[in-house]
Amino acid sequence: MLEKVKTDGLAPTLEAVRNKLDQPLSMGYCNVGTVLEVGLDASGFVIGERVASNGKHAEVVSIPTNLYAKVPEGDTRLQAEAL
Repeated sequence: MLEKVKTDGLAPTLEAVRNKLDQPLSMGYCNVGTVLEVGLDASGFVIGERVASNGKHAEVVSIPTNLYAKVPEGDTRLQAEAL
Protein backbone atom coordinates (compact mmCIF):
# COMPACT_ATOMS: atom_id res chain seq x y z
CA MET A 1 0.00 0.00 0.00
CA LEU A 2 2.84 2.40 0.79
CA GLU A 3 4.35 1.78 -2.64
CA LYS A 4 0.99 2.56 -4.24
CA VAL A 5 0.81 5.83 -2.28
CA LYS A 6 4.28 6.73 -3.59
CA THR A 7 3.40 5.96 -7.20
CA ASP A 8 -0.31 6.86 -7.41
CA GLY A 9 -0.87 9.28 -4.54
CA LEU A 10 -2.94 9.09 -1.36
CA ALA A 11 -6.47 9.64 -2.74
CA PRO A 12 -6.29 6.94 -5.47
CA THR A 13 -4.77 4.50 -2.96
CA LEU A 14 -7.54 5.11 -0.40
CA GLU A 15 -10.16 4.64 -3.11
CA ALA A 16 -8.55 1.36 -4.24
CA VAL A 17 -8.48 0.07 -0.65
CA ARG A 18 -12.11 1.07 0.02
CA ASN A 19 -13.22 -0.66 -3.20
CA LYS A 20 -11.71 -3.94 -1.99
CA LEU A 21 -13.07 -3.93 1.58
CA ASP A 22 -16.33 -5.68 0.64
CA GLN A 23 -14.66 -8.30 -1.56
CA PRO A 24 -13.88 -11.71 -0.08
CA LEU A 25 -10.18 -12.50 -0.21
CA SER A 26 -8.48 -15.81 0.35
CA MET A 27 -6.54 -15.88 3.59
CA GLY A 28 -3.41 -17.30 1.99
CA TYR A 29 -0.87 -18.87 4.31
CA CYS A 30 -2.52 -19.16 7.70
CA ASN A 31 -2.63 -20.87 11.09
CA VAL A 32 -5.10 -23.62 11.87
CA GLY A 33 -6.07 -24.59 15.38
CA THR A 34 -8.68 -24.66 18.08
CA VAL A 35 -10.12 -21.73 20.02
CA LEU A 36 -8.71 -21.71 23.57
CA GLU A 37 -10.46 -18.55 24.81
CA VAL A 38 -13.01 -16.09 23.46
CA GLY A 39 -12.47 -12.40 24.22
CA LEU A 40 -15.15 -10.16 25.69
CA ASP A 41 -15.67 -8.32 22.39
CA ALA A 42 -15.62 -11.51 20.30
CA SER A 43 -18.75 -13.31 19.20
CA GLY A 44 -19.54 -16.26 16.97
CA PHE A 45 -16.71 -18.46 18.19
CA VAL A 46 -16.79 -21.28 20.74
CA ILE A 47 -13.96 -22.74 22.82
CA GLY A 48 -12.74 -25.92 21.13
CA GLU A 49 -13.96 -24.89 17.67
CA ARG A 50 -11.52 -25.36 14.76
CA VAL A 51 -10.50 -22.14 13.04
CA ALA A 52 -7.97 -20.79 10.58
CA SER A 53 -6.38 -17.41 11.26
CA ASN A 54 -4.21 -14.99 9.40
CA GLY A 55 -2.17 -14.22 12.49
CA LYS A 56 1.41 -14.59 13.65
CA HIS A 57 3.06 -17.97 13.61
CA ALA A 58 3.27 -19.19 17.19
CA GLU A 59 2.06 -22.03 19.37
CA VAL A 60 -0.66 -19.79 20.84
CA VAL A 61 -1.85 -16.54 19.24
CA SER A 62 -4.34 -13.79 20.02
CA ILE A 63 -6.11 -12.65 16.86
CA PRO A 64 -8.91 -10.14 16.18
CA THR A 65 -12.14 -11.83 15.11
CA ASN A 66 -11.91 -10.35 11.62
CA LEU A 67 -8.81 -12.49 10.97
CA TYR A 68 -10.48 -15.82 11.85
CA ALA A 69 -12.47 -18.22 9.71
CA LYS A 70 -14.24 -21.33 10.91
CA VAL A 71 -12.91 -24.62 9.54
CA PRO A 72 -15.78 -26.80 8.30
CA GLU A 73 -16.45 -29.80 10.52
CA GLY A 74 -14.96 -32.96 9.06
CA ASP A 75 -12.41 -31.13 6.90
CA THR A 76 -9.31 -33.30 7.27
CA ARG A 77 -7.10 -31.30 4.90
CA LEU A 78 -6.01 -29.05 7.78
CA GLN A 79 -4.20 -30.27 10.87
CA ALA A 80 -5.24 -28.41 14.04
CA GLU A 81 -2.76 -26.86 16.45
CA ALA A 82 -3.71 -24.71 19.43
CA LEU A 83 -4.40 -21.06 18.56
